[in-house]
Amino acid sequence: MTLKEFFNKYPSNKKKDKNTMIYFGWNAWFCEDNELSKRLDKMYPVIKEVVNILDIEQDKYTFYFKNVCPCLGFTFDRIGINNIDLDEQIFIIDFPSLEATPYKLNCQITYDFYSTLGDFYEPVIKEKDLSLFYDKVLVYKNKLLLPLLMK
Repeated sequence: MTLKEFFNKYPSNKKKDKNTMIYFGWNAWFCEDNELSKRLDKMYPVIKEVVNILDIEQDKYTFYFKNVCPCLGFTFDRIGINNIDLDEQIFIIDFPSLEATPYKLNCQITYDFYSTLGDFYEPVIKEKDLSLFYDKVLVYKNKLLLPLLMK
């Protein structure tokens, strides 16, 4: 499914069962099946905003969702965005753990943005505040476009 299809179909979706969530991109999880739709509902507006900020051609990208379980710490959610033409991953967003509190150690508490710019090794953006995260995504976009504009 492309991002365009996802953005057109998911908001009107009323089904919350496991098979429907697989249809909408979930491919690995360590949480209860009935949590998938709640997690996706929380991620959807963030994903839509990031895609809008980056001005991505939505019909040229696919995606996947994972609920990641680190060796130490609590589960957190991830989306990966892949370019169909290049057949490669373009960026990943890790979301704060739903179990996150200031008192829990080894807990994902930030929005992390990984990309080819950082070779997916370290996040190029790491931010607790969602509005600041969006601002930094815009700066990231401008950083990518600047070399093209200077030619």
